[in-house]
Amino acid sequence: MSSKRPDRMPVLVVSGFLGAGKTTFLNRLLDTPALADSLVIVNEFGDAALDGLFLQEEADAKGTGLMIEELTSGCLCCTLQGPLVTTLEDLLRARDNGRIKPFKQLIIETTGLADPAPILGAFARHPYLALRYLVGGIVTVVDAAQDPKRLDETSEASAQIAVADVLAISKTDLASQDETGKLENALRKRNPHARLATTNNLIDDSSWLETLLEQASVIEIDESQPDSDHSHSHSHDHDHDHGHQHAYSVVVETDAPLDERVITMFMDLLGMNMPGDLLRVKGIAWITGAGGTMPWAVHAAGPLQHPPRPISETMAEKLVTNATQIVVITHTDQTSRVEELFAACLRQNRANPV
Repeated sequence: MSSKRPDRMPVLVVSGFLGAGKTTFLNRLLDTPALADSLVIVNEFGDAALDGLFLQEEADAKGTGLMIEELTSGCLCCTLQGPLVTTLEDLLRARDNGRIKPFKQLIIETTGLADPAPILGAFARHPYLALRYLVGGIVTVVDAAQDPKRLDETSEASAQIAVADVLAISKTDLASQDETGKLENALRKRNPHARLATTNNLIDDSSWLETLLEQASVIEIDESQPDSDHSHSHSHDHDHDHGHQHAYSVVVETDAPLDERVITMFMDLLGMNMPGDLLRVKGIAWITGAGGTMPWAVHAAGPLQHPPRPISETMAEKLVTNATQIVVITHTDQTSRVEELFAACLRQNRANPV
């Protein structure tokens, strides 16, 4: 296979709905030779930039010197003429004049609520970006544990699947072979042209990645549709309004060290009080144990809770001590309810200090 690449810098977009496992998959992809010397842009919906933190933690542990740029409080498909374009231009100028380490390719991890098509349009329409960047492909991560009938529940999820060059099926350990087979069939019907494989297989044989970075995506843009058709709005209450789907983000915080059971209680209460409404939970919780107070990563995708895991000491040194910060994303506005549940759990923490 030829290692020659176009003069323009290749771009890889990693997409997938909330909780599909994009960050975990990207962490593993960054170990492949094809993605050496990458710069990663992490876009998150909500004010707390946590996915970038987890990626940086892994990069620091491996000593790869990975560079990460974060965009928060808005999805990329809604901010194409603002933060994204400005960031892309600034990164190129910084690279050209030696202010940052040269990078060979750009990787964009989108928020789970982003439609990738307008992102491609930004690279095609913007003269400077079109001259310097080349969109090599889109990888969409799909959760094997979900019901295939849910693939069409949101326009964003449908779009992420439809435009993908590669469909990466994650969490196959949480689904039976029959369930995974049904999902594969559903994905093939929606995008028969994409490469379809599990995330494990894509990591084991990453030759596809080099090919994807070398190729140019053919972007067809319907010029009869004005840009204003995709002019979404974001309120300061974190309302993500695409005219067809809403999602709400609330950040709960405390600077008090927590007992592990407080976090467990909070996660359980979210699942019990918001069945079918809870999209995503992610954050950092400072938990006190036998070894002292240390930060732990908290995750949940819908009703599925992942066991909290301790953050490495290297990354912990970069955090504000005892600053617990958890993002909760829901279909409907549950801001008051989430804050009430968290406050109730904190009262239990203060009443029973560890």
